[in-house]
Amino acid sequence: MNILITGASSGIGYQTALRLASNAGNKIFALSRRGDLLDKLHQEAQTLYGFSNIIPITADLKTVSDQQLYESIAIHTHSLDIIFNNAAVLVNKPMLEITDADLSDTYNTNVFSIFKTTRSLFPLLKQALHPHIINVSSIGGLQTTSKFSGLSAYSSSKGAVTILTECMAQEFDQYNIKVNALAFGAVQTNMLSKAFPNYKAPVSDVEISELIVQFFEHGYRFFNGKVLPIANSIP
Repeated sequence: MNILITGASSGIGYQTALRLASNAGNKIFALSRRGDLLDKLHQEAQTLYGFSNIIPITADLKTVSDQQLYESIAIHTHSLDIIFNNAAVLVNKPMLEITDADLSDTYNTNVFSIFKTTRSLFPLLKQALHPHIINVSSIGGLQTTSKFSGLSAYSSSKGAVTILTECMAQEFDQYNIKVNALAFGAVQTNMLSKAFPNYKAPVSDVEISELIVQFFEHGYRFFNGKVLPIANSIP
C-alpha cells in the first residue's frame, strides 16, 4: 500500500508509520513540520527492519501549496491507497482565554488540512484500487459523550471532522473512495502529556497503532461514512 500519514513525527502518526514499515510492500509518506523527527523515524525503521520504506516529507499543511504537496508525493508514486489525516493540535485552556491564534492553529491543523490533503491528492487517490481516506476525530467530537473543560477548541474542531467525514463519504462515493473517521478516546502521546501533564491514558500510541494498521488493511471492506468510537470508556 501507498500511504500518507500527516502528523507523523510523534505519537500515533509516528508509531503507525513505524508499524507499517515492517511490511516491505508498503510505501509510507510521513509528513510533518519537524524534519529532524521524520529523519529519526526513517532511521528507526532502518534499524528495526534492515530497510526503510518511509519517505519523509517536511511540510507545514498550513502553508504548503496544493501543487507542492501533490508533487512531493507524485514524484514517488502514481497512486495513493490511503490518506491518514492524523495531524492535530490540542489546546487546553478555558474558553474565555482561547485566543484567535489558538483557534486559527487548531482549526487549520485539525480541520482545514483535511481539505488540503484531499483536494491536492485526489488525482492519486483515484488511481488506487481501493482508495480510503481516514480522518482522526475524537470521542470529545461526538454527541452525547462526556466533555472536558479546557477542550472547547479541540473538541469542537473534532466535531467538525466528524461531520466533514460524513459529507466526504457522500461526495466521493461516485469515485469508489471510502471515507471514515476513527474517534479516539485518550491515548498516551506527547501531545496529551503536554496538555494534561498529570494524566495517564489507558492506551499508548504503540498499542493503538496495531488497531489502526488493521483498519488500514481491512476497513474499506466494511465501512464507509462511519465515525467509529475507539475507547474503553463509558460513554
